[in-house]
Formats: sequence, C-alpha cells, structure tokens
Amino acid sequence: MTTDAMTERPDDRSRTDRNWRDKEDLPGSGRGIVICAGGLQIFTNAWVLVRHLRKVLRCELPIEVWHLGREEMSSGMRGMLEDECAQVVDAFSLLSRFPARISDGWQLKPYALMTSGFREVLMLDADNIPARDPTFLFDHPAFAEYGAIFWPDVIDLSEHNPIWQELGLPAARRTSFETGQIVIDKSRHRTALKATLELNEDAQRFYRLVYGDKDTFLAAWLKTRSPYLLIPHRPFTDRYVSYQRDFDGEALFQHRSNGKFQYDDKQPSSQAFAYEAECSESLGELRRIWNGRYFEPPTRSPSAIRIEENLAGQSFIVSRSGEEDRTIELLAYWQIGTGRDHDHENWYVAETEAGDPMLRIMDRHRVRHELRLREDGQWVETDDAASALCFSPMTPDAGGEIRRHTTGFLRAVVAAVVVGDELTPEAEEELRVTLTVLCKADPIVIEDLAAYAERATDLSEPTQQGLQRLAVELKRVVDERPRRTPLDRHAEILFDRRHYVRP
Repeated sequence: MTTDAMTERPDDRSRTDRNWRDKEDLPGSGRGIVICAGGLQIFTNAWVLVRHLRKVLRCELPIEVWHLGREEMSSGMRGMLEDECAQVVDAFSLLSRFPARISDGWQLKPYALMTSGFREVLMLDADNIPARDPTFLFDHPAFAEYGAIFWPDVIDLSEHNPIWQELGLPAARRTSFETGQIVIDKSRHRTALKATLELNEDAQRFYRLVYGDKDTFLAAWLKTRSPYLLIPHRPFTDRYVSYQRDFDGEALFQHRSNGKFQYDDKQPSSQAFAYEAECSESLGELRRIWNGRYFEPPTRSPSAIRIEENLAGQSFIVSRSGEEDRTIELLAYWQIGTGRDHDHENWYVAETEAGDPMLRIMDRHRVRHELRLREDGQWVETDDAASALCFSPMTPDAGGEIRRHTTGFLRAVVAAVVVGDELTPEAEEELRVTLTVLCKADPIVIEDLAAYAERATDLSEPTQQGLQRLAVELKRVVDERPRRTPLDRHAEILFDRRHYVRP
C-alpha cells in the first residue's frame, strides 16, 4: 500500500527552466509508452489498457500514465497502476520546472509527450487497445526515416477551414489525423512539438477550428515543414471502435472512442474487437480490487499506516449478536473486496486521542463503523457485548503484529523538532520546511496541524501560536498550487463541423 505522497520523478522539483522548449534536446531518454488518463472513467480504461499491455501482449516497454492534479487520481488509483508496472506522473508537479498553459486533457497530450521520460514515445489514448505488442514500431524502417508516424482519421480537413489562413498555410483539403496513437522521436521533432504545444495552449482559439488536439499535430508539422509518415490505410470502423492499421493494412490499434469501458454498465460489444474476453476479465479484476470511486483517507500517523499495511489482504468474520455472520476482506489502497456493499465501501486506520488504533469502515459518505483493537487481535465497535460488532481475523494470529501506539503523526513531528516548551526560530524554520513538503503531498495536514495546535495541552502558548502561524502559511502554499480549470467548451459542439469533410 502506498502512502499519500505524490508519485514524481526524482528531478521534478528542480528549479524552473523557462526556456526548456528552445533547448536542443527535450527531456527524456530511451523509448516507452505515454498514456493520459484523468478522472474515474478514463482511469478505468487506462488500467485495463496497462494490464492488457503487460499481461496479455507481454509488452515490456516502460509506461507512464499522466494526469492533471490530485482531483483526477487518488493515491490509491496511482498505486493500482504502479502495481501493474506503470509510473504515474502528475503534470502539475512538473509545471514548476517546465512551464506551460495547460488545464485540459487534450492540452495534456502534447505536454506529456514533450516532457515524458522517454526520447522515443508511443502515445496511446487510454481507450485504445492494441491488437498486438506495438514495440516493433520503434524498429520499423519508416520510423528510422521519418521519426514521426501518424494515423489517418475517416474524415479530411476542408480547404475552407480557417486554420490555414490563421497559420499562413496554403488552403487545401488534407487527411485529418486521428491521434489515439502517435509515435515520435522527440530528438528529431522538437520544433514541431513546440509548435503543437503552443497551438494547444491557445485552445480557446484553435479548438474552434479543429477537433481537440488531433489536427494541431498536423498543423504544427506542416507549419514547421517537419517530415512525417502518415499510415497509407484509412481505419475501418463500426459503431464503437475505430480500427487503425499497420503498414501492411492489418489491424493494429482498436480505439474505443465511442465504446469506452464502463465500470458499472454493460460494455459495448464489437464483433471485430480482438481480446474482448481478456479485457472483460481485466475489468472484472478491477471491479474486485476497486469500488469505482475516488477515495483519499485523511492524514494518518506512520504507525497507523504500518497497521494498514498489515491489515491489507486480511479477511475477517463480521459478527453481531442476533445477526448472521459474514465475511469482509480488507484490500490494499483502502478498498473492500469480499463483503463490499453500500454500507462498506472503504476503510482506513485512524487513532484515538490517546493514540490507540481505530479501524474505520466507510460507506459512500461517512464513517459507518469505528472499531477498537482488543488484546486478542479482534476489532470491536463497542464494549457492550450484547450489541458489539466484531471483526475476527480469519487467519490465526493475523492481528498479532499490530501494536498499540501512543504518538500521533503531527505530535511526533513536533516533538522531534521542538526541544522543551520553546519554539525557537531555528525549530520553526525546520518545521516549516518539513510540513511544507507534507502539505504538498496531502493538504489535509494543514487542517490537522491547526486542530492539533488548538487542543494540544502539552504545548506552551507561544508554541501553539507558532504552529497556528505555520498552518496559515501552509494554507497559502496549497492555495497557490496550479488548479485545473477546464476549458469552457463542450466537446461535441465547440468546433464547426463544416471544417471537416468526408473523403
């Protein structure tokens, strides 16, 4: 089970490089796959895609899954992707180093491509299931010659599209790009990628001329006169899936743009879709380990987190006088497997005022049960034997390694820095640095710090006041973080359909 810390690459927090786009080389080395996946539905598709690449196609390329901020992906969702050998990247954690004006999933695609950890990139939409391992694309002679491979859409850009005049390009009817899949060598196409990002940064202007990001790539490659290969075979389509082809015309990518995997609903079926049974199996596994909801537990102490790690994967007999016994399974990332229902959706370990562990069971909106740990390893909701709800470990001695603890997380941090009752300027600065990092990982630290400073009877009044000042400062740090402000648009009606024509 992961902690609440944001997944970042080691150099994410280095100083700002405002001229990064103009340097000779973009960041990254080697080759890998980049997937943009923010929000619950797209996460569902991304998890199935990553599992498909790893378990079914046995693809060994490194994978990065990108999103925009904590609002799009909880730490538990990140952990589930990491368990499938994917690295998760929050684009907001990179904006301080590689500045850009992005706030939308379409805008994220060229930014993620440019700043990814790879030099040669296969970018896949989260709802795009390859029919076979796509690694061979990097070794194809066409990629060695052009360094950029694009796939055609079923429509063309009209010669009357105003984008040609906007960019000073000759007006012509051109094959539209379908960017559910792109293969790029960044070292050879820095200029074109820079132009693509700039077009997407000016989304309010250009998304009225083309559909999202897809033809900003075409426009940028034409504007910069950069070489590329367009696969010479149009996709074949059905109601739900666009089947993109390889160099020989065989199906390679299955883009479910109109038939995305749904966590709850019945999946749209396509007769030509390969690996439907395998994808259904992966979706079933996701439903087993995840309830389909965004859940982030509050800040917990290191001791509480260690108890969670011990409990994850354990099953318990749930009993109460007058009720039939049943089983509940506590999974990693605060999920409930067997026994999950509307009253039992998530779990985590908190602590009492005295620092004793307390197992909390959540429904969709609130804490449903609070259970204390007894010496015999059972978790009990109340000491009243007549009505006590009891969680008894199904594995002998499953609770044996759980120990009571008496020090809360923030209390331990403060105690490690403050000597005696005095909060010296040096100690206050050390706390500021430590807590700034913690609150960036989990803003709830601020609320906990303010509450602790107010009620802690073991602290002197000057120390309490110092902690309260820190809480105010930290709140300002979090409030100044980049926030996602989606474009004022509706994807279906923003652009003028007359800008495109059927071939």
